[in-house]
Amino acid sequence: MNNKKILMGMFVSILLVSLISGLTFQQNEQVDIKIVCINAGFCSSTTDCNASVFAPNQETLLSGVRGTPTANLAEYNFTLNSSQTSQLGEYSVGGFCLDGSVTNIIDFNFDVTADGKPFEAFPNQFAVILLGFLLIIFGLLNERYTLLKQMGSIILMVMGVLTLFPGYNFINHTTLFGLALGSVLIGIGFWFLIEDAFSRTKQEERFEQEQGGEEEEFE
Repeated sequence: MNNKKILMGMFVSILLVSLISGLTFQQNEQVDIKIVCINAGFCSSTTDCNASVFAPNQETLLSGVRGTPTANLAEYNFTLNSSQTSQLGEYSVGGFCLDGSVTNIIDFNFDVTADGKPFEAFPNQFAVILLGFLLIIFGLLNERYTLLKQMGSIILMVMGVLTLFPGYNFINHTTLFGLALGSVLIGIGFWFLIEDAFSRTKQEERFEQEQGGEEEEFE
């Protein structure tokens, strides 16, 4: 019987904070993390909320920092400055809020993305990049549609710049993948935009057209 009471007491005294998902913030921006403490309503003024925040590379950004309560004691605030959110990826938060005999466990993650939008496995930007490649391929297969190739080239160059600055998801100039992807897109787009000017076949065709025009004028 005593064991049951102890177990019940432990169960009542420890309230697990539900895993928070979908939190997303923008890179290099100040982040305010708000923790809600519940103890038959909001926690009392004597509540002690402590939390640690870890960067994607497991660097400790905040270590056992005490949260700042709001006036109505509904939330406890933990702040990361802009220099602490320079890494793209998933951050983790752990700690507790202690109010008398009641303990709220703090355990959740949040994302920091380049544009502040929620992470997507296949972002819309990839679809635009794919469209650019398709236009280039179509233009290469049929010379009558050279304009499509040029449009695709411009799309790749624009998307390359946007990949570098400001970026999207966990991709921009601060990551090796983002730097490589953006640079490659700009390079490919620029090459196909100007490659006709360096094509020997194209130069010969232009030369023949010019020669033919001069002969007609002479006649």
